[in-house]
Amino acid sequence: MQRGGTGTDNYYEKPFHQVDFVYQGQLTKNWNVKFAVQNILDSKYRILLGEDKSYLPLRVEDGSNVLTDYYRGVTFNLTVGYTF
Repeated sequence: MQRGGTGTDNYYEKPFHQVDFVYQGQLTKNWNVKFAVQNILDSKYRILLGEDKSYLPLRVEDGSNVLTDYYRGVTFNLTVGYTF
């Protein structure tokens, strides 16, 4: 098995589910609006360390090799535009 430059085991980015919503509409001839919500499900993002126990991850959770995990959060965006 190949190692990283510091001798650590491989990192594995776990898949996560993401759902986005975007609405775009023309209010008048010159005015438009766009509304977006990103990452509605707010699933946990996780990076795991390989099975080699010679390197301890930054945080060990119930004996697993979780290097990091967090929620990315939900993002809202509203844009109003005017075209000359």
